[in-house]
Amino acid sequence: MNTNRTTTRKWLAQQQGSALILTMLVLLVLTGLGMLAMRDTRASLQQSGAYRVRAQATGLAEAASGYTAYMAGKDASGFWAMMQSPQVTNLSQLSSANARQAEARRGAYLHLKQKAGSGDKVFPNVTAITGETGLLTNGSKKSFEARESSSQFEVVLRDPMDGPPAAGYGENYCFKKITVVSRGLVGEPSHDWSGSGMVADKRTAIETYIGPIECGAQ
Repeated sequence: MNTNRTTTRKWLAQQQGSALILTMLVLLVLTGLGMLAMRDTRASLQQSGAYRVRAQATGLAEAASGYTAYMAGKDASGFWAMMQSPQVTNLSQLSSANARQAEARRGAYLHLKQKAGSGDKVFPNVTAITGETGLLTNGSKKSFEARESSSQFEVVLRDPMDGPPAAGYGENYCFKKITVVSRGLVGEPSHDWSGSGMVADKRTAIETYIGPIECGAQ
C-alpha cells in the first residue's frame, strides 16, 4: 500500500515539474514576443515621427516658395527693385572684369532668410506686405503641433527672363518669369541628428510670372 502511494506521489511530482517547465517556456516565449512587439512599435513610432517632420519641412518649403511667389506677383515692381539691388551693389564693389562679367551673367536675384526665433520680418522693405503671418515673423508663437521644434526657411528669387508683353501698358512693360527656390528646415541640425531628436531639410522650386514691370522695348 505504501509502495503504491509513493509511486503515485512521484508521478504527481513529475507531472507538476513538467507543467512548471512548460509554463516557464511559455512565459519566456511570450516575453520574447512582447519585447519584439515593443521594438517594432518603437521603430514604427520613430518612422512615423520622422515622416511627420519631413512632411513639416516639405510644407514649410512649399509655403515659403508659394507665399513669396504670391507676394512677388502682388508687388512686382518692389520685388524687382529688391532683386536688382544686390547685383548693383556687387557690381560696384568688384574690380575684376571677369568677376563683373560673371555677376552680370548671373542676373538679378534676391535672397530672403528667416532664422528660427529671430522675430525679424523677411520682407521688411516691401510696403505691400502688412500684418503678421507665420512666414513673416517667428516670435513666441508655437508651430507644428506645439512640438517646439525650431523652424527656419530661406527663399531665393533668381533667373529673371523677359516674358510676354503686358497688355495695356505699352511696349516698355512686360511680365518677368522668375524662379523661386525655397528651403525649409525643421529641427536643429547641431542637436537633433542623434538620439530621439529629429531634423528635416527640404527644398522646392517653382517658376512664376511677375509684373507688369518695365522691361525695355520689346
